[in-house]
Amino acid sequence: MTEYTNGVRQIKADLKTVKYDMTDDMLATALLHGLPPNFRDFKDKYDWIRSTKPDEPPDLDYLYERLHVEEAKQIRMKEERRAKEKARKETSGNNPGGGTAYNGRPKPNREDRSH
Repeated sequence: MTEYTNGVRQIKADLKTVKYDMTDDMLATALLHGLPPNFRDFKDKYDWIRSTKPDEPPDLDYLYERLHVEEAKQIRMKEERRAKEKARKETSGNNPGGGTAYNGRPKPNREDRSH
């Protein structure tokens, strides 16, 4: 996230060298539009927060902080999902029959009556 936000800041600085002033509103919009789809909920929440004070410029420090918090949250959730999946695979690998419990009874002998 730091690399991404620094990249957008660099674009703002580059535009300034050609005498184009990117406002904080424009910078916030560019940051939000460049986020991947997994930040959709974050963008919706941020839009709601901004709608409560639409005439005030965005607090970019707050936006940067919240983006980093959201990234950390998503990384943590992804790691938890991986750990659960790994535990599930290990558990199913220990059971005979591919994860189904063996009850000691033989399978009933069924004839093929399709013909």
